[in-house]
Amino acid sequence: ALSAAESGGKLSGKAYFEYYQPTDMENDYSEFHFTRFYFAYNYAVSEDISVRYRLDGDRKADGDKWRPYLKHGYVSFANMLPSSTVYAGMQETPNWSYSEKFWGYRSVEKTLQDKNKIGTSADLGFGVKTKLPAHLKLAVLYANGTGYGSPEDDKYKKLYTQVAYTPSDLLTASLFYD
Repeated sequence: ALSAAESGGKLSGKAYFEYYQPTDMENDYSEFHFTRFYFAYNYAVSEDISVRYRLDGDRKADGDKWRPYLKHGYVSFANMLPSSTVYAGMQETPNWSYSEKFWGYRSVEKTLQDKNKIGTSADLGFGVKTKLPAHLKLAVLYANGTGYGSPEDDKYKKLYTQVAYTPSDLLTASLFYD
């Protein structure tokens, strides 16, 4: 198989589609609809440098029409630091990757974090993910703090930090601070 650099990049997409029927008697309708869609392009510039551009879409703007927006738009640099990858741009915040991976049933329901609006899943800034000895991983992101849906509106920044201990594929303990 060709690498992303040899093939000119990789396009991918995902959509969540459902049939909805309210359980209360006041609403006498049902519908098929998309709850979310993603469209992504990943390109490996070299073995150590790659680019990701991901559009997301929802109907939150006016409730009727779909709106696309930038979810991820970053450049990553592998091995700039030992056992690490450095990210610059709109990227996933450290607190979301483990909960999304652990839950694994996004087609059924959002994670508790997402459903209850605890934090944001992406933000604009500089980040580092590194593997440490003894099954430890560290992720740090210094970002605007407004998330992917809002422009910067003040002088303050946010430091997201996560330490994860993964002794096996079946067990992960994670501490997160922002």
